[in-house]
Amino acid sequence: MLIRQPRNAAMLSAATAAALLGFVATAAEAAFFLPTTTTTSLGGVVIPRRPDAAASSSSDGSLFEASSSQATIRTSTSTPPRRSPSSSSLYSTTTVDAYVPPDLSGRVAVVTGATRGIGKGIALELGAAGMTVYVAGRSDESDASSAGGGGGATTEREFEGMEKCTVQQTAREIDSMPGPGRGVPVKCDVRDDDDVQALFERVKDETGGRLDVAVASAFQTPPGLDTADFRNDFWKQGADMWDCCHGVGLRGAYVTCCEAVPMMIDTAAAAAADEKKESKGEGKGGNKPLIVLISSFGGKSYTFNVAYGVGKAACDRLASDMSVQLAPYGVDTVALYPGVVRTEGNLAMDERGEWDEASGGMPLDPGKAESPRFSGRAVATLLSDPSRMTERSGKVAVVAELAKELGFTDVDGSTPPSIRSLKFILPGFVFPQIEKESGKPLPSFITDNIPDYLLPWSVFEGGPPPTND
Repeated sequence: MLIRQPRNAAMLSAATAAALLGFVATAAEAAFFLPTTTTTSLGGVVIPRRPDAAASSSSDGSLFEASSSQATIRTSTSTPPRRSPSSSSLYSTTTVDAYVPPDLSGRVAVVTGATRGIGKGIALELGAAGMTVYVAGRSDESDASSAGGGGGATTEREFEGMEKCTVQQTAREIDSMPGPGRGVPVKCDVRDDDDVQALFERVKDETGGRLDVAVASAFQTPPGLDTADFRNDFWKQGADMWDCCHGVGLRGAYVTCCEAVPMMIDTAAAAAADEKKESKGEGKGGNKPLIVLISSFGGKSYTFNVAYGVGKAACDRLASDMSVQLAPYGVDTVALYPGVVRTEGNLAMDERGEWDEASGGMPLDPGKAESPRFSGRAVATLLSDPSRMTERSGKVAVVAELAKELGFTDVDGSTPPSIRSLKFILPGFVFPQIEKESGKPLPSFITDNIPDYLLPWSVFEGGPPPTND
């Protein structure tokens, strides 16, 4: 997911804040009229940054999207680590996790970018639900050209344990789970059309042409991410930025869908026939196929640069327009928005003390940020409910909002709030700034009673970041 920090910004008005919060008017006015010069903008909603987060000295934005094995983060150095979460338990469930995977046994999935991050989290959860998951990604243990000639991970980011982020490792983790789920590792670079074609030819040969879900989760590191050039004017960035942002995350997703759809149409037809049998007391009922495009809040609001925002908005539009053509064939689509995710790269930044400065103080703690498997549970739960899946076809679906509606939790038993919820914005950014400016804590009747109010999409789509230029 993406968060941007404008060079200059104004705070929410007292009237708007009071209306949203429903708190005592005088308290709300006092809180939101406090002066501040350090701000963060969430999709057009400008809020104070955490007071303990150092202001970035190099640019006006921070990228921390990790939707796949090819995702990346802007890095910086200065502040000491505020917390040191371990990456060893990144994909592990806990004793307080009461989530029970739906029974999706017998179904087939393809997940690109599945060696780490959100792609891996989705692959694991589909495997936990009993599916056969084709784990696709660039990182392969047998590739002697990667990892210094020793095989293993190919990545633009370095972190402890990265050598284990391969398609084989994800497949082994699926195979080690209880139940019939099975992982099938396939080396595939979605920039290579022949690779993508070969992937789906293999799926067709091995499954008899069945494909229930295709997840496009691969994304490539944009150029100049560690410099102000990443946020430069589009005419100064030229075609390199455009080609990078659109090559894997958009074109790769499009080619993946082109290869997946013929099988999914056949799968949908077989499911429809099975539904007819079920109505006669025969068969087990049909299961509609689903295409999932991993997108972000960057698709809703100006973020970082022209090419990046267009790429994310295009993913959303791809899901929307594909649904128009696929609806007659019984295939659904969705653009999925994760929140702040505890990926390998993000945790590594936190351990190095770089996260607060790079992210603007975004919470990375369990219960506030999401595990990679949280997105997987969103996909699995949607697949288990065809009617709700169809209701969302062609639309954006926020993982945290689906969790609240459909009743699933993260691996620690929590339900992290949506990025556009006041439960995320106020305690993470607004309240700390108020307390810093006032020199005293806010009363508990305010901090303990934050409504889970979702700011309207119209607020996030409210145009470019404010400026005093």
